[in-house]
Amino acid sequence: MSDVVTSGVLLRNCKYFIFQTGLNGAGDALGVVRLGGHVEPGETSIECARREALEEGNVVVDLVAAPATWSYSSVDDAFDLVRAEELPDPAPLLTASMAPDDGLSVTYLATCTSEPTPGMETQALIFLTIHQVFWLTGEGVTLGEFLGDGGLLTESAPLPRDLRLHPHGQLRALAYLVRSGELDPGWA
Repeated sequence: MSDVVTSGVLLRNCKYFIFQTGLNGAGDALGVVRLGGHVEPGETSIECARREALEEGNVVVDLVAAPATWSYSSVDDAFDLVRAEELPDPAPLLTASMAPDDGLSVTYLATCTSEPTPGMETQALIFLTIHQVFWLTGEGVTLGEFLGDGGLLTESAPLPRDLRLHPHGQLRALAYLVRSGELDPGWA
């Protein structure tokens, strides 16, 4: 298995899945991505996932056993989840291969009991029901439309309401795995 370069969590809190959102590099969309970041020297992928959840969401998380591990490539727009034959220990829910030889990004299932709030590195946290996960991954939704439909967001500074919410691989994988029956949406 390649080296793990980034690690994070698909976080469940009560009935919500918690993701971070903020301006993408081009400033033309709001990326919706799991809490996570780069593994520091000497740090395990689990230690990184827990640290990043604390730094980005101000929460201490409990990891949840994944029913299986699925992999995909984060290099291109093709999105094909493949169930892994061999599971790393401990098993994350997702592994994403990055550009050739750039290693892996892993994502664990996690829960928390305290309410997440944006950390210093986080522009906003978005709280998604499973129905909103399906909505965001199924059609182009702006932040204003999401909020106008009762969506929950906690911002460190106001984000543009007219920009589209762009789901990253972890959110797309969550929608796929729940729809296909591979993952129970109430795993927490």
